[in-house]
Order: sequence, then C-alpha cells, then structure tokens
Amino acid sequence: MSLCPSCGLELFGVSAEVGLCVHHLTASGDVWAGWNKTFCDWLHRRVEPPNVPLTDPPPVEWSDVG
Repeated sequence: MSLCPSCGLELFGVSAEVGLCVHHLTASGDVWAGWNKTFCDWLHRRVEPPNVPLTDPPPVEWSDVG
C-alpha cells in the first residue's frame, strides 16, 4: 500500500503510478503556493489577508420562485 506524500491518503490506480492522490495530482502549483503564503503570513507573522468585499445578493424575482 502506498500513500500520498502530501496528505497520507491511500493511492490506487493511476495515482499509485504517479505517486500523488487525485487531489494533489490535479492541483495547480501556483494556487497552492498562493494559499500557502497567505496561511504562513497569518500563522507566523499575524498578517491578515484583505477582506473580500461583500455585495448585496441579486433581488429575488418572485415569478421565478416555485
């Protein structure tokens, strides 16, 4: 039995041949690096990421409901 080195999930099929689970096999390195930097900034330096601007939800058209 082989395990993914990133998360420890059991590998099978193509994942076992490649050596990574499906999640880590398909994940983009750039996206992971960005989130990793954001988390490390918060964890080690207490730098908070900018807030996501909230927008009002679109109005509900009652004719479309039900």
